[in-house]
Amino acid sequence: MEIMRAQVEAGLISPPPHDRTGHTWQHSDDEIIKVALQGTTQMPRIGNPPTEAEARVILAYIKTLWTPEQRKNQAGTLHAMP
Repeated sequence: MEIMRAQVEAGLISPPPHDRTGHTWQHSDDEIIKVALQGTTQMPRIGNPPTEAEARVILAYIKTLWTPEQRKNQAGTLHAMP
């Protein structure tokens, strides 16, 4: 975890994009909202989280950056993140 944080801070790696080139669309709305509100072991929450309502508005915007096919596939995504 600390190694990853050091790599990000050094500019060696960056978080994945949430647009059509990333993989966010492969997760369900609930998974994306949970990560936005709570973070994960590999992606800890930094700072003050948005409210759930704010997170859903942000997610709605992110979805506009996806292709129609990605939006369709994501709408059927029900799997849980490990």
